[in-house]
Amino acid sequence: MKELYIYEVSPSYLRFLHKVDHRVSVKFNNRPFVGVITMINGMEYLHTFESNEIRFIRKHKNDIISKARKVYEDRIKQEDSFLNRICCDFKLLEKYHQKYLVQIQKNLD
Repeated sequence: MKELYIYEVSPSYLRFLHKVDHRVSVKFNNRPFVGVITMINGMEYLHTFESNEIRFIRKHKNDIISKARKVYEDRIKQEDSFLNRICCDFKLLEKYHQKYLVQIQKNLD
């Protein structure tokens, strides 16, 4: 299974997550919100980037995945006060991601 994807996130999903955790950015200024998706703990996480960074990302894919996993692990341990201030609460967002999926499914039914 691939562990790195390029993806566009819907503004409505970002607004939903921003209500849960204020550190989720909603500053997309009518531009697509694009980034790299990494799979960590069975969840997909978006790391945003500028469009001219794609070559760098492809070249350093393994380093990006490794660093993303380390940030995730350090943040959920909540031992690093700096990460606690600047990083989203991944566990909380995982919980609300599931609620969002249920909400979307109800709208489709």
